[in-house]
Amino acid sequence: MAKRFQFRLRTLMIAVTLFCVIAGGYVGHQLNIIRQRHQEAARYKVSASYIIVTNVGRVVGEHRPDAPWPLGWLGEVGLSGIWVPLATSDEKIDQLKRLFPEAEIVRLRR
Repeated sequence: MAKRFQFRLRTLMIAVTLFCVIAGGYVGHQLNIIRQRHQEAARYKVSASYIIVTNVGRVVGEHRPDAPWPLGWLGEVGLSGIWVPLATSDEKIDQLKRLFPEAEIVRLRR
C-alpha cells in the first residue's frame, strides 16, 4: 500500500506565511504603480472615456477603456487619453506610456 503524503501543522503555517509575504509584496508593488498613475494624471489633462460618434455625427455611446490587468482588480480605472505640452520630453512620454498602456498620449500644439 502506498504511503500517503503527510505534513505537519508547522509546515503548513510556514508555507502560508511565505505565500502571504510574496503576495503582499506583489500587491504593494501594484499599489505603488497606482499611486504613480494618480500623480502623473494630476499633472496633465486626462480623459477617462471617449464618445463614440457615427459617420453622420450621431452619438451612440461612451467607452471607458479598462485599466491594465492587475490594476483593474485593485479598483483602478483606465484612461482613454492624456494631453501633454509639446515640449514634453521623449523620456516622459515613454514613462507615461508605461504607466498608462491603455491611453493615447497626445502632444498639444498651441
